[in-house]
Amino acid sequence: MRTTCMVILALFFLVISNLAIIISFATPYWLEFRSSELMQGANHHRGLWAYCDSSSCKWVFDNNFLIQKELGEWIHAAQALYSVGFACGLISLMIATVALCCNCNSNAHKAVAVLLMIAVLCMGVCLIIYGIQMNKQYKAGLTWREDSRAKICWSFWLGIGACAVTFLTSVIYACEGRFHQYDREY
Repeated sequence: MRTTCMVILALFFLVISNLAIIISFATPYWLEFRSSELMQGANHHRGLWAYCDSSSCKWVFDNNFLIQKELGEWIHAAQALYSVGFACGLISLMIATVALCCNCNSNAHKAVAVLLMIAVLCMGVCLIIYGIQMNKQYKAGLTWREDSRAKICWSFWLGIGACAVTFLTSVIYACEGRFHQYDREY
């Protein structure tokens, strides 16, 4: 398989999107609570996998999943969807890297494009669920308002950016896959 500028550009975007997905996935800065809301002191943060106050972080696995029980069943769906998107992103990065190095007759670009579209769908639905539920439970907004108890934080926005870059990358890989198929046919 030949290496084109479009493949190199797509691989660059794929690496950037995977870095953003990993950072967003791992950090507990999806939501920031006002300090008076839960305890005295500094603001508190919540992510998909942890809840942090000024002195420590508690993982969702601590105390028999107590943090998740407070939120409800929707958090399980959000975690599962983002995990699937995370896995699809990593698998697509591995396939794209191997396809760049080897000379194979199969069209790996289409496989990468499909995996990335699955990642976009899963992560997008996760972000929508999380945003809606946090707005319902805590009146979380984009900025601090008088009636808000929390605000959406940088890690959530990084997840949205990762979703957008992943979509762009999937389009580039789909186009390259189509060009590769066209070259083989003619």
